[in-house]
Amino acid sequence: MTALLSFDDVTFGYGPGARPVLERLSLDIESGTATAILGPNGVGKSTLLHLALGWLRAQSGLVLLDGRPLRAYPRRLLGQSMALVPQVERTPFDYSVLDYVLLARAPYLASLAMPGAEDERIAREAIDEVGLGPQCHRAITTLSGGERQNVLLARALAQQPRLLLMDEPTSHLDLAHKVGLLHLLRDRIARGMTVLLTTHEPEVAAAIATHVVLMRGGQVCGSGPIAEVFTADNLSATYGVPVQIAQIDGRQVVLWT
Repeated sequence: MTALLSFDDVTFGYGPGARPVLERLSLDIESGTATAILGPNGVGKSTLLHLALGWLRAQSGLVLLDGRPLRAYPRRLLGQSMALVPQVERTPFDYSVLDYVLLARAPYLASLAMPGAEDERIAREAIDEVGLGPQCHRAITTLSGGERQNVLLARALAQQPRLLLMDEPTSHLDLAHKVGLLHLLRDRIARGMTVLLTTHEPEVAAAIATHVVLMRGGQVCGSGPIAEVFTADNLSATYGVPVQIAQIDGRQVVLWT
């Protein structure tokens, strides 16, 4: 079976002569899975997502979508296939929540066309799904950090992607917003959405991932189903500190010593 997204022997560095951030990395993301990428700062987790989107180009190797190189796809089709929820995004204008989420419909519109009634319906459904329906007409600059993160998620959902990419999606969330996000993602994953996320929080991976990728030194040091890869020994080797995994009420909790 062809993977939905593949990195085939990919090497990438920022600038000529720079030390590679990713070096000869190979990885397959299967359709219908939820894959969490774990690893220390600076190992290339965010870079991997930007390569997947085509925002960066590998110095060697290939990034493939459905077995075809990204460069074979029109930009518009990539926008219909993948969406990103970034860690943070600067917004210089006072867009309303609805207007901001409607930006996600651009890959489906003809050049210079305006969103129509169906686009607005899709955007409003995404806004409702993340719990911001009552804030629909508020300026996003007036929202809290957690609410803004939910706006970014709503925009990505309104893009109706086959593959949802998320860069540290819980890093700026309080506990209530984090729980809400994890419930939403579990529901989307159960309905077949493919999710690829980076996270510094192993518990987030344990809560929603079907597969785990462990990265260190710009390379994959372990990948596969979470039951096989998410072990104390593997996490200790990845982070360079002793780690234990405890079971509390049926949930895996990572402890460091």
